[in-house]
Amino acid sequence: MLSAIGYRDAGLEYLRTALSQDTGKMTDSEKGRMYYYLGDYTQAANTLESARNADSSVTSSLFLGRAYEAMGEYNYAANVYESYIGTKGANSELYDQLGLCRLKMGMYEAALEAFKAGIEADDGTFSKSLEYNLAVAYEYTADFETAYELMKDYLAKYPDDADAARELQFLETR
Repeated sequence: MLSAIGYRDAGLEYLRTALSQDTGKMTDSEKGRMYYYLGDYTQAANTLESARNADSSVTSSLFLGRAYEAMGEYNYAANVYESYIGTKGANSELYDQLGLCRLKMGMYEAALEAFKAGIEADDGTFSKSLEYNLAVAYEYTADFETAYELMKDYLAKYPDDADAARELQFLETR
């Protein structure tokens, strides 16, 4: 929260202090997220791996996957997301992350399927991200017509999204 209002360094210092003064009351999930925000992705992954095994929460799996993504380990991150979904059920945020991993890996059809599944499972919380990413995935598959229609629909819902407006201009040239 401090980072969002221009006090990133102060926020990082709070996290460092919290970790150094831990009396054993913090969970591995909490510590892992702190390491993630501090940019210590290896320590975050190690701690969150332990947390995922202990609590199997969506938060532990989400941040574990993100830590592996930050280290460029997209395949492992995708496996983390798929594992949670396979055992705990559909989760729109994990489907969104899974789709993004698949895009980075060049697996465009698999990314499309992840985004579609995320939209199906969504309660409205991640629809904006999922809808945008679905249009982008269609663009990657060279289905510019579908990407254009989806981006046009997206902008009708979210007219202030400058990135989407630029994407739509690009798609108009295809």
